[in-house]
Amino acid sequence: MSNENTISLNEIEVLSFALNPKPDHIVKSFKYIVNIDTKVKGSSEKNLLTTITTVHFLEDETKSELGSLQVGLVFKIENYDQVVVKKSETRIQIEDKKKKRLALISMDTLRGIAFTYLKGTYIQSILIPLIPADQVLTTNLENI
Repeated sequence: MSNENTISLNEIEVLSFALNPKPDHIVKSFKYIVNIDTKVKGSSEKNLLTTITTVHFLEDETKSELGSLQVGLVFKIENYDQVVVKKSETRIQIEDKKKKRLALISMDTLRGIAFTYLKGTYIQSILIPLIPADQVLTTNLENI
């Protein structure tokens, strides 16, 4: 098996979704902020990596939260010990090329799910920005 085929997506789950009531001062268009956080949890016993990506949609002027979405993806890693290095009891390190691949899949999946969930709501115009893969999974790599 080639190194490129060591990761397979096993599961996608929407862990939470919240849409807060529309603030009175928002009429049609408004400026917004998108805060994104991604955590990765690894399980060497099961050869699995789980990414949990949370996005918060904030109104720019007041910084009030308009909504949030959290998506979990579970990846099967065939040669786990070659891709993931246990740095301590609670921390792992992932080979850079694989980390970027996980980041791209996680962000693209989140973006598609957000588009579907926000459609028809007052925040449907919010777009999740394209973020370079090397900036997505820089911290929050946990061993479980």
